[in-house]
Amino acid sequence: MSEFNVTEVLQEYLVATELDKKAHLGHTLSSYYYSNYEFDECRKYGYETLEIYKKLGEEKISVRLLWRIGNSFTIQGNHQKAKETFDLALSKSLNTSDYFLVAISYMNVGTYEHNTGNLFNATDNYIKALDTYELIATDDAAKLSEIEQGKVHIYKNIGLVYSVINRHEEALEWCKKAIRIKSPKEDPVSYFYVGSCYLNLKDQSLALGYIKKSLKYSEENQNFIYMNFCLLAIASIYVDKNQIEDALPLLYKAYECCEKYELYETLISTCKLLGEIFTIQKNYKQAEIYFNKSFEILEQVQNDEELRDFYQKYSVYCFETGKLDEAYNYLNKSYNLNKKLYDEELLRVTQFLTARFEAEKEKKELEIYRLKYVELVETQKTIELNNIKLMKINEEKDNILVMISHDLKNYIGTVLSAHDMLTRKDATLAENKFVKIMNDSSSKALSLLQDILLSNKMENEDKRMLLKKYEINGELDYLLENLRIMARRKNIEILNDYQHPNIFCNIDREHFHRVIDNLCINAIKFTPIDGKITVRTRLIDEIAHIHIIDTGIGMDKNMLGRLFVPYTQASRKGTSGEESTGLGLYIVKTILEKHFATIDVFSEVGKGSEFVIKLRISRVKYGESLNV
Repeated sequence: MSEFNVTEVLQEYLVATELDKKAHLGHTLSSYYYSNYEFDECRKYGYETLEIYKKLGEEKISVRLLWRIGNSFTIQGNHQKAKETFDLALSKSLNTSDYFLVAISYMNVGTYEHNTGNLFNATDNYIKALDTYELIATDDAAKLSEIEQGKVHIYKNIGLVYSVINRHEEALEWCKKAIRIKSPKEDPVSYFYVGSCYLNLKDQSLALGYIKKSLKYSEENQNFIYMNFCLLAIASIYVDKNQIEDALPLLYKAYECCEKYELYETLISTCKLLGEIFTIQKNYKQAEIYFNKSFEILEQVQNDEELRDFYQKYSVYCFETGKLDEAYNYLNKSYNLNKKLYDEELLRVTQFLTARFEAEKEKKELEIYRLKYVELVETQKTIELNNIKLMKINEEKDNILVMISHDLKNYIGTVLSAHDMLTRKDATLAENKFVKIMNDSSSKALSLLQDILLSNKMENEDKRMLLKKYEINGELDYLLENLRIMARRKNIEILNDYQHPNIFCNIDREHFHRVIDNLCINAIKFTPIDGKITVRTRLIDEIAHIHIIDTGIGMDKNMLGRLFVPYTQASRKGTSGEESTGLGLYIVKTILEKHFATIDVFSEVGKGSEFVIKLRISRVKYGESLNV
């Protein structure tokens, strides 16, 4: 068809019997409705087409369709559905081994995490996406263009992360990386981000220049989402400059566009700003209309941050219209949503209200609000003082613990030395029995103290580790030599099963050895005589998997839930009566967290246990250090 006719395509889709043709038409319909912001229809034909792709075994095309469905949920603020969809797309793309699909899936998951405030996970997924792009080798111009576009998106989003944590100069540098790749016509969004960075740096002049460029090309490209962001940002600058008459036409235009394309989150901000402007102009009837519209949408979207902001602005409106009780009620609602006892915005609004009450000489109301204000300030001071006291107490506790442990360690060392002197050939059976009890008790106490000292050190030392590149299979072979000697006492066989010949990871060698020793000693401890322990390594999607599998007594769900908690009932005696301190696995988890690694446990009573460490492979040169 020379011209797209949705009615004709829809009719063809309904009567199509060949799966290939029906899938193509369904994909086309989903794309058409997405482009026209008709997201319910986009998802309807998208889900139907996914079922057809499933029958055809077309995993790669289904991934792209899932991205579109996930983006439709994101635009409408349904972040939970967006996450489920993007996670499914990532899982399918990993199965295809197509680096391009994997990179975009990581980027989409990162964007979801970003939108929901999980900045660590967002940045982690963005970096994974950039790393995956580097693995793509192609001379295809179209493919290279798509890779560039993906990198631009990631640069902008990492810039946004820096903006959120108030590192605005670094944010600007990341966003400028994006505009070095694409012109404003090709990518107006990047120019909006750079303008936003200049706004955060209080340079409204440069901000306006970039955002106006973004607005021009967003309109030309019919990118209505960012067109509205630009309109709202420029209007806000005009309001700050008290150029209300310049701001209003932009906001009316944004309002009309948001309503037409159901861009709810932007519509909320537009309505709030219009309500605020009309409150300033004392046009309370218009202010009420826009505040009500904003509140109506907020109840559907359920965005706490936006709702808190609405309560603050609406409280000012209530005060201006003489509704003093409602003003304080909404101010209090804003405070409760903020989840902090004392915040700058609350202080600013409270001070504003107090000043206005003084001007109006409303003595009774003034006294009530002053008392509330003083109460908030005093409560905050009390909390701050208590926090300082708690920090001092905790520090004193740690110092006392270390001091006592070191002293006890010296005393126990003296007892063990005395034991060596008392042990003699001519001692009676009873004497040797008591000497053995003394030795065993002292050794157990010394082992506990050593674990306590290491645990305390791991909790309080600088979180940065000096990691170096090592070959994991070789490190395991080195450790297993000594562990096999210990295992022979119970006739336990330790096998190694390395499914990938060379796996290089960045590790702190001493601490990594402690992890493997602890896990293998535990396996020996809880495996009966004549049992078996297998140490297996695998490489999956650039993640090293280290499995430690035993044929031991296993654990129930209750014990698994407490496994990594220090000093709990999860500690128990081994199959030959071996003692446990209850700190070994806590130390393991703490060390692995500092390696940005994870550990999973699978176990059933009577069927043994399996511990799986997941550690990213190294990208640095052999022996090169990496501060983490």
